[in-house]
Amino acid sequence: MSVLLLEHTEPPLLACALNEVLVSFLGGTSSDIPNLVVPFLVEASKLKLENKNAISSYEVSLYRLEFGQLHNLTHALASKIQKAPQSLQIYHEQLACLLHLVRVLDIPALVLVGQHTRHSYSNNLEQYPEVHFLQSSTA
Repeated sequence: MSVLLLEHTEPPLLACALNEVLVSFLGGTSSDIPNLVVPFLVEASKLKLENKNAISSYEVSLYRLEFGQLHNLTHALASKIQKAPQSLQIYHEQLACLLHLVRVLDIPALVLVGQHTRHSYSNNLEQYPEVHFLQSSTA
């Protein structure tokens, strides 16, 4: 397992850094390409659902976005998390950049999008029960 932290990196530098990292995954055969599991915490106002904010001011949600053919373990992890609705619109430049590159490079990925309000924000993905499940499943 590899962990990459890019603290508050903005495009175009973010696009270049992500592209280099993602392309490095494509070096082997298609069966060797690992699945990416990418947690992303986004302010609720940056996600829209059917012309409304995706969550109310007291709710915290976690959605999944799947790309490509996921391995069995990754697929099992994904099945425990609510799938993002078709109408979900993302207004977060860094997340949109990642999603675009994953699609273009056709890399199998599970992107977990956690939403928060300013009141509930603790910069801690462990507040989601699903993340505890993911941690215990991969340990």
